[in-house]
Amino acid sequence: MVFPLLDGSDDMDWVELQVETAAPWTPAQVGLVETLIELVAQRMAVRAPEAEQRAHEELRLSVERFRSLMRQTSAGFFLFEFENPVSTAWSPEEQVDAFYREGVLVECNDAFARMYGLEDGRALAGARLVELHGGSNHPDNRAFLRACVENDYRVTGEVTEEVDREGHKFWLSNDIVGIVEDGHLVRVWGTQTDITDTKRAEEERDHLEAQLIRAQRIEAIGRLAAGIAHDLNNLLVPIIGSAELLREEGRSSDSRQLIDHVLHASQRARDLVRQLLAFGRKQTLKPQPVDLGEVVERFEPLLRRSIPDDVSLEVDRGEVMAVSADVGQIEQVLMNLVVNAAQAMPGGGNVSIEVGMASIDPRTFGAFPAIAPGPHVRLAVHDTGKGMDEVTKAQVFEPFFSTKGELGTGLGLATVHGIVRQHEGVIHVRSTPGEGTTFEVFFAPLAGTAAPIEAPVTPPRSETSGHILVVEDDDAVRVLTGTLLERLGYVAHVAANGVDALAQLDASPGTFDLILTDVVMPDMNGYQLYEEVRARHPDIAIMFMSGYADNVVAMGNLLDRGLQFIEKPFTLDVLERRVRGLLDASRRSPQPTSSRPHHSQASP
Repeated sequence: MVFPLLDGSDDMDWVELQVETAAPWTPAQVGLVETLIELVAQRMAVRAPEAEQRAHEELRLSVERFRSLMRQTSAGFFLFEFENPVSTAWSPEEQVDAFYREGVLVECNDAFARMYGLEDGRALAGARLVELHGGSNHPDNRAFLRACVENDYRVTGEVTEEVDREGHKFWLSNDIVGIVEDGHLVRVWGTQTDITDTKRAEEERDHLEAQLIRAQRIEAIGRLAAGIAHDLNNLLVPIIGSAELLREEGRSSDSRQLIDHVLHASQRARDLVRQLLAFGRKQTLKPQPVDLGEVVERFEPLLRRSIPDDVSLEVDRGEVMAVSADVGQIEQVLMNLVVNAAQAMPGGGNVSIEVGMASIDPRTFGAFPAIAPGPHVRLAVHDTGKGMDEVTKAQVFEPFFSTKGELGTGLGLATVHGIVRQHEGVIHVRSTPGEGTTFEVFFAPLAGTAAPIEAPVTPPRSETSGHILVVEDDDAVRVLTGTLLERLGYVAHVAANGVDALAQLDASPGTFDLILTDVVMPDMNGYQLYEEVRARHPDIAIMFMSGYADNVVAMGNLLDRGLQFIEKPFTLDVLERRVRGLLDASRRSPQPTSSRPHHSQASP
């Protein structure tokens, strides 16, 4: 038996009642069933709105939870739709062009808006994709969209470079899903995470790694250059000395001209060696408190004579604190920077030198080398030349790198870099193509005042007499130095090492007035010989000679202790002045004493 099921709506359902009995239904039984059906219908009519209401409430809560998540998360949620659907049958490039042409932002959260410089996501609604990407031609962004097409409109972790409303670049990591209907892409959902800090940290790490590699490469080349320079110095001593002896003999004018050529070439070789040593930070320094402004002022006339007439030179000298520096080396820095600036302007221009105080931020210079924050003495040289690009700037201090082709040695700025580093300073270059170049050098200031800069004065000639012991393991240097001393009127003795020297001293006590010794020698180095001589023969004057600053530093900072040093290769005039000055001084005052107690027993 079938009964209609009425719930008060326009829809009608039916209930079929099956009873397994052969007896016919009585009117009372039929009435009872009708009553039951009516009650069921009424109950269902009551429960249907409740179920619909619960479904609506669950949908509302789900939407609210989603919107709450969108508001609270730091990730950017977005929905792009296309004004005209994009056919999936088009080529990837055609689809990418359509993304930029048709893509419109329909909805996004506040986090997404903040990535583009806005606070409210509603303010960004309606923006076009081409605006958010800063154009349609960025190769990385097009590659990202192309990857989206080629991966069925699903990508994870792809990085794009974006531009905010103020034109600032930033980087996002993207996860997106495209919705395809009837062969057309109609909308794209996705999330974006701002990875700008991570990206910049990676760039900074890469920059620091490049700095470290460059510093290690320069350091290795510097050690090689200094080692070569040390050997060249020993070769130049006999060449220069022999040529000077030949010139002193008064040969014919033709012979003297040839000898002068040899001396000129030797002096150029010596200057090249000094550049190598300066680059490798192995040159011997004679630091003193100086005013860099005074150094520039005294050196300015020579600088003007060293640059072409069509290049003007301006000097801006401010008040500065004293720095510890070797005046000769600072003059070398000035000369190299000014000449380099003039050469950067073949058609003429302006070079300006600035000296003043500056407070610096170590982050300007990266991690290599480290520099303490605070006030520093700043020396800057600026030119109005064509400037340099980033690639050139990255290599400008590397040895043998030159922008002048065959006209440059590539050692000028490398030498400056080495001298500045040896003074524990930093050098920084600022340059933009078409806007000139500025080299800035910073030195830590001293608390005291600068010492007056005085030109070296040759002491009045006195009678040259005395016995001098030359201790040198290089045969040519030893023999030639002895010959030069004899030419100057001294009695020269020679020893090939420290042990031989001590044997001669002990065998003839009271004979020797001066010992001229190399620093690095086999079996017994120069400092060990010095200690033994001070203990056994304290009245003998001692002078060290070397062409390699590390030798002096390794021997106990001899210059800081007031001991005497002559740099190889030396000329006859320099040797005469230094030896005579030391002997005259030693005859007027006692020699420095050793840090060891005196004893008379010879070492085994």
